[in-house]
Amino acid sequence: NNLERTYELNVYYYENFRSVPLRLVHIPSLTSSVLYVIRSSSHTILCLTDATLISIDEINHIERSKLCLLTKNLTGLWWIIDNLLFSVADEQGSLIFYDIALNSIWPILSSNKKLNFHYYLNQNKSIIAINQLLNPILSSSSNLTLLLQFSHGGPIGLIDIHYPFNNIHSLFRYYLNFQNYSYIIDLLWCLDWTRQDNDCRLAISYIIQELFRNINNNKYIYIEQILRTFYSPLRSISDASILRNRSFINQISIKYFYYLLKEKYYSQALQLAKHLENRIIYLDLYYACDYNNEKTIMNICAEKLHLNIDNNIDNDDDNESGLSVTSSEDENDNNKIIKEKFPIMNEKQYGDINEILTSAIEHYKLDENMYKFLLDRIHAM
Repeated sequence: NNLERTYELNVYYYENFRSVPLRLVHIPSLTSSVLYVIRSSSHTILCLTDATLISIDEINHIERSKLCLLTKNLTGLWWIIDNLLFSVADEQGSLIFYDIALNSIWPILSSNKKLNFHYYLNQNKSIIAINQLLNPILSSSSNLTLLLQFSHGGPIGLIDIHYPFNNIHSLFRYYLNFQNYSYIIDLLWCLDWTRQDNDCRLAISYIIQELFRNINNNKYIYIEQILRTFYSPLRSISDASILRNRSFINQISIKYFYYLLKEKYYSQALQLAKHLENRIIYLDLYYACDYNNEKTIMNICAEKLHLNIDNNIDNDDDNESGLSVTSSEDENDNNKIIKEKFPIMNEKQYGDINEILTSAIEHYKLDENMYKFLLDRIHAM
């Protein structure tokens, strides 16, 4: 029938030898049979006979797959740091690291060449076991010291990998030093805002400062992905985590929003405004679109502002995360940030507001709706 053969995987866990197992992992269709399986407290890594690597988040039931860069008869799969980093070796003597997002890291020698034991040891033996001598959490060393066992009775050797992979924070910094922004974001998608919000915030703090420091059209996609991990996550975020972290995310969103306005990316700015649900944000987007004759988005903002004026409440129907990520406290914080950017003039400096508006209406022939918008803008500021 020329049908491709598929395989099914089930990983079971028996607690205290119970007769009924708890199924942790189930993959209904695999392209080839399983060659190696390693498990940690929350992740399962599979290596298939066709050199496909599969990373499975057992808690959130999310899986990723990628073809391994080593494709010649893989000889082993080992955890280097639980729930973070693992290694793969092949019969040609090559060794490579992967994180749980399946980002590859080559061990590089001082000569800037990739590590290959056949070439440098001059022997036709492959790695069959890797053990880490020191726990990276307890060790103060920034290096990885690995004990290697080769096939056919030896030899046994030590290798010191000069990579600071003590924990996920050091791995984020390593990626940032090499400007591997996509690696950081891939790893960020692997984290859970409900259980690992501290790690999420720290990772975002690392990368967001660098992105805003030299922001350009090539980097805005990274900022958008960072915000999506919170506003449109792969798994639902608990209400408590949203309350803890929304102010942090909203501050980044406001800064990014004004960058989008400056670059005239009004569609992206509108999507961001839907998450922020802040009146000043909608007003600024309205005026920017009005100035540049973007009538469609301007009308959407006008509808949103009329809705807020009529009901005197914020609606969050467009919020994709299922829970409003703003509150009156967040809006007050956002207003403070904007007020710091735009100094407030009092009546003595500006004059009577009604006289100014009346003069503007007569001079610019403003209609009643624009008068309301101007008055609302002045009171908001």
